[in-house]
Amino acid sequence: MDFTTIWYYELRMLHPRTAPKVYRQNDTWHVRVYVPKPVVHLVGSSEIHRSTDETNRAAALKVAEKKRSDLYIWFNELLERDSKVSQRISDLADAEIADMARKVYHNYREEAASDMADFFRLPSDQQEAESIPEDGRSSVLHALLSDFDLPDAANVNARLMLKQRGLTLAPDAPAYTKLLRRIREALTQVHVDAVNLYANTPAQGDNPFFINAETQEPRVPLSVSPAIPKGEATLDLLIPMVLEEVRVTRGPKGYSKMSHTLKLLSEFYGPSADISSIDRKSVVAFRGALENLPSNATKRYPNMSIHQVLEARSPQHESISISHVNGHLRNLRQFFRTCARNDSTLVIPSLEKLDLHDPVNTLDKRYPFSTKQLEALFVNGRLNDWYG
Repeated sequence: MDFTTIWYYELRMLHPRTAPKVYRQNDTWHVRVYVPKPVVHLVGSSEIHRSTDETNRAAALKVAEKKRSDLYIWFNELLERDSKVSQRISDLADAEIADMARKVYHNYREEAASDMADFFRLPSDQQEAESIPEDGRSSVLHALLSDFDLPDAANVNARLMLKQRGLTLAPDAPAYTKLLRRIREALTQVHVDAVNLYANTPAQGDNPFFINAETQEPRVPLSVSPAIPKGEATLDLLIPMVLEEVRVTRGPKGYSKMSHTLKLLSEFYGPSADISSIDRKSVVAFRGALENLPSNATKRYPNMSIHQVLEARSPQHESISISHVNGHLRNLRQFFRTCARNDSTLVIPSLEKLDLHDPVNTLDKRYPFSTKQLEALFVNGRLNDWYG
């Protein structure tokens, strides 16, 4: 590596420009790390939050500095992997265009899935109150598309799809025009999905290029020239790779939770299961197993797999909570998204609308005061001062 190369690499490396941003949540200090713009699309978020596990601000700042430094090492690794020299092409096969467009559809639909999931968590009467009248469906869809900059969004996604494959295609090339048209159709279909959900008009106006008319399920990308050969995208190979990224991005607690979810996943499907064999139907079966899993299963049923635990479960042991089941499903979605981000040709199942409805509000599950705050109120007699 000559001096010019070293200088260029140092110039384009990502560096934090300000002191770490810390904030207190209950008694513990957390750090907020803003993701640099060049890697936001690779990380999938504009900021990352981590607990310092410190109650003293000065000590928390030192831990925050270390955590941010580790994250920036990871950011630069992502940037280096993403900066491969693009191959300039003049044409794209129809199969490649289809694969890119369906990938955009899956990605954008995944972004919209959280709003859809929130709708399904509502009680039936509230769902009905927030629904769109069937006769107003067309006008709502038209209004949504009018407010959405479809040409610009299609152009951004087209460039992103090409960049992920290390390709460069001139904007005036006929193949680029075809790609833009397909991606515009993909983005439109996501809006159609949303309106059909709220208007309770399933399959109305669906584009058969993206939705299978018989199953009403999204068509999966065609996976042209897969980077990981079939049989090599197995859980025992992918899980360690994902956990290594989680270790850097989510901290010890997040790593522990993800590790537990993926352990259950591997036991349920088998470590040699190929990720492409896991479809939505089988994930629903996995969710059913989670619903019947007893709480504290690791302590109560040591050295047993998830199938053995379900068979040996005592009726006296309560199942894990709905929030724990949904937590496992969130980890599962992150697992599939991370796998797809590392290899854009991997086919992953559609996992939206799988969360269980939790009747207890999230805010009602935590104590309004920490232990130290309660001590300050009752032990120091402040309540007596307030009430005379």
